[in-house]
Amino acid sequence: VLANDDEYAEAFSEIFQQAVACRLRSAYPCGSTLSGGLDSSSIACTARNLLMSDNEKHLHTFSAIFPGLPEEDLIKIDERKYINAVLSCGSFKPHFVLADHLNPLMDLDQAMWCADEPIAGPNLYMHRALYKLAQKCGVRVFLDGIDGDTTVSHGWEYLPELARKIQWVKLYVECRALASRARVNRTTLEAVWRFGIYPLIPEKLLHWKRKIRNSNGHRYSLHWLVRNDFAEKVGLPERIKAQAPGSNWSTSARESHLKGFTHGLNAHGMQQLDNTTAAYALEARYPFFDRRLMAFCLALPPQQKIKMGWTRMVLRRSMEGVLPPIVQWRAHKANLGPNLCRKLIEFNRNILDDLFGKQRYLIEPYVDMDKLCDLYNRYTQNPTNTQDAVNMYQVVSLSQWMNRIQH
Repeated sequence: VLANDDEYAEAFSEIFQQAVACRLRSAYPCGSTLSGGLDSSSIACTARNLLMSDNEKHLHTFSAIFPGLPEEDLIKIDERKYINAVLSCGSFKPHFVLADHLNPLMDLDQAMWCADEPIAGPNLYMHRALYKLAQKCGVRVFLDGIDGDTTVSHGWEYLPELARKIQWVKLYVECRALASRARVNRTTLEAVWRFGIYPLIPEKLLHWKRKIRNSNGHRYSLHWLVRNDFAEKVGLPERIKAQAPGSNWSTSARESHLKGFTHGLNAHGMQQLDNTTAAYALEARYPFFDRRLMAFCLALPPQQKIKMGWTRMVLRRSMEGVLPPIVQWRAHKANLGPNLCRKLIEFNRNILDDLFGKQRYLIEPYVDMDKLCDLYNRYTQNPTNTQDAVNMYQVVSLSQWMNRIQH
């Protein structure tokens, strides 16, 4: 236990610098993603400072930008003002990918060959474009900001803990500050309900609520597309139940944080990314998955993760004088969904149509085709819902994978 906020920030900064420094060891140029978000910007600025202190060359940065999207999408996705704020600090060698020119299914066959499985992550096409550009620039070590959200934690787990302990004043104060932040778009009482009380609802009640939503056409995952007979055959209901987060009624904020660390998606995602970077002669390194940093963040008091409406507070404080204030104190992150929604159908209408034609036999044993037809009609008529686009992408990936292994 440290004495005050400054000591926690100083300790975080020291460990974070170690996590970045040990991943800069290379006989070749190093690069880093720079999305403009808090995670990648923290890594890029810290790496830049370390390289400057060793009289090394500039740090290569790689950013995906979307200048050609319409204004209503740019409001959600455009990070250029944050990227430029970081680059204005100097000693960077920036590189850009025009991601609004990319086909989400580009190089999918190669990606599946590398991963030896279907590609579930719909945004991996942008990573592949960044990796390809890094390879052209002679970069061999590629720093990535995945997954600062999990390691530092937004601190949401603290709010239901306050509700469970009946510390209503503290909960109200936190939620009032949270509701005042940009893009939260909730009143204080709505924030109290959503972040403090709702997570305490028993899983059985949430299960019935989800069933009611699904029956009304509100689908939030790929599970509802799986054929019932296949789901029963592979024990899918039991698998989903085992992965369900459950209620926070008897779970502390620290236990919830630990569950995020140990979730299987982390290992799966790292494996796919490592297989993909290897195809471009890169070694991806992830400072936020440094064991020392993870252990430190897990041991933090909840108030160091969220305080007065600011999530990931210890990281923000530790970046004082390192990050531009506009990035250090930004209250939201970009939504990459609009580009996927538009470009998946723009580039691949024929491939989507083939799911109900010559590719139908490949997925019919696994996918409920009637539900898929409903999804397809909804998506093609109004391609703005990110989850619809994600589901369509994953079905296409399954189709392409089945076609690959059968030929």
